[in-house]
Amino acid sequence: RTSSPDFPISANAFDASYGGSPEDAFVTKLATLSSTPTPEPVPAHSCAPTALGTITVGQEPRGLAVDSPRERVYVANYGSDSVSVIDSRTNTVLKTIAGITAATGISHDPHHNIIWVTNSSTNQVTPIQANAEATAFTVLPAIAVGESPWGVTYDPIHNYIYVANSLSDSVTIIDADSRVEVTTLSGSFLRPFHLAANPVTGKVYVVNFGGPGHSVAVLNGTSVSSVVSLYDSKEPYGLAIDETRNLVYIATVEPHRIVVIGPANGRLDQFLGWAAFHRGFGNPNRPVPMRVLAVNPTIGPAGDGGHLWATTTTADGSEANQALMIPKGWTSYFNQPFAQDVGTYPADGIAIDRATNRVYVSSGFAPGSVTVIGDHATLCADVWSKIAADEPPQVSPDPDGPQIGVEIFRADETGDKAGDINGDGQVNLLDLVMAASLFGSDAPEADVNQDGTVDVIDLTIIAGNFRS
Repeated sequence: RTSSPDFPISANAFDASYGGSPEDAFVTKLATLSSTPTPEPVPAHSCAPTALGTITVGQEPRGLAVDSPRERVYVANYGSDSVSVIDSRTNTVLKTIAGITAATGISHDPHHNIIWVTNSSTNQVTPIQANAEATAFTVLPAIAVGESPWGVTYDPIHNYIYVANSLSDSVTIIDADSRVEVTTLSGSFLRPFHLAANPVTGKVYVVNFGGPGHSVAVLNGTSVSSVVSLYDSKEPYGLAIDETRNLVYIATVEPHRIVVIGPANGRLDQFLGWAAFHRGFGNPNRPVPMRVLAVNPTIGPAGDGGHLWATTTTADGSEANQALMIPKGWTSYFNQPFAQDVGTYPADGIAIDRATNRVYVSSGFAPGSVTVIGDHATLCADVWSKIAADEPPQVSPDPDGPQIGVEIFRADETGDKAGDINGDGQVNLLDLVMAASLFGSDAPEADVNQDGTVDVIDLTIIAGNFRS
């Protein structure tokens, strides 16, 4: 109230017209600076792959889902029973939704703006309702499904939610409007972990990790329309859909391949072949096992097949934990992958925001993280230099080098037709008889899948292409 060295009264600071005491002092509160800086937008990128940052999330993150219009990325944190909500514009966590037990798989239904999360330890799937701006979230009652549910996907054509029950060998189908179970399918599944919907055709593809008959079940609505054999491609795990070309890519762990399913010979959903990956530009002693996939189908020249992204982890015997950018798809028979280091165990989460061409990879344990990588039609300069260095005759491939080579097997490459042993342009009874006569041998003309032995897998491929 009085002037002092510590709090002096400025001259003319008192309004004489005010009826109060001249000893009264009036202080205006000034706004204080915030201790938290305003997040900056993620910088634009002009080539791929470009590192765009790492986001700390909950413990042991697994599934990822992208909501492009609302600039959101959702992360299922298995280890901390939560879902992280990321603002993809700034790479910051806006909110953590707690109480989502053993959050494993995750999918976004844009029609209802609901996030679906599988609870693998409680045999449930939990819907989370977001408001229009995706700034507030309401956890809705969980729905009972099969044992150890893992993957979940939304099919906009049939308006269904599909849940892969990994330990009960089944798929639960839920009506997205009523959030009530429609049916549970079984009999065509063996340890299904991941599944994905084609938003154009309405088909849902379910990967059967279990053997010996490694396969992909094709669902249409509430029925199984077909089961596609992957032959000797064991431990199929993640998958991605290229709806623009009606192709399905499947990642396999043990034979370190990406298997492709698509149209062939006038029929849909056929086994087309695979690509195997080894470090050292094809060193067979340095395999690159694959886990989960995402595809950016419209990036780059139309004939190239877009970009494919995959993860590989040391937990499966890989030499590094990485995200791999493959600059071409099946229609151009792939290209050399280029690796970006990520956190530990990137086994279950990868997603692409096709509006911004950003790739998100979940990894780590405590805490977990999401690595953000820029995709682009233009490859970065260091990528071009690697391509130039690896092309003969400039330099011989280094079997101890970091480059990853690609080996392609096409189902139609033997005599222009897989199983056309005698080269007459047709796969017929004569080819089947010839293969049977060479059963158990290493005869290359009958070893259709090139695994070193003429066996039942080769006979199955020939029979599948009969009269093609």
